[in-house]
Amino acid sequence: MEKTNIRRFEHQGTRPIATIETIGKAVELNALMGGVKNKEARLRYLQESWTKEVRKIEKYKINTPHYAGSSCALANVTMEGMTATEFSAALWDRYQIFTVAIEHPIVKGVRITPHLSNSIADIERLKSALKELAS
Repeated sequence: MEKTNIRRFEHQGTRPIATIETIGKAVELNALMGGVKNKEARLRYLQESWTKEVRKIEKYKINTPHYAGSSCALANVTMEGMTATEFSAALWDRYQIFTVAIEHPIVKGVRITPHLSNSIADIERLKSALKELAS
């Protein structure tokens, strides 16, 4: 295509067929779970199950707003006395809880993101680990 033709950006090369073949199954799975609203409610419930209690612990600051619609599963938390990298490493080394350390000039903290497959027992384990780290 000529440089002046916007369609020159349309070619994407060979697409992986597995991705295309699974779209139908993904739509079916979404329907089985009750749709996006149910998934959102479940993810929000998992996140709020731990952030509600951790907001009360002085050593922690939840950087994710608490008002409805501000987030779903994701939350960012900092711990007094530890960098995000140290905090994330402690959660992994001591409890095998995977998190992501964020050391950005504007946002620092540990991103904790429950998945649809996480159980309430998993969330309780996270809360116990956070309480133990704070003591």
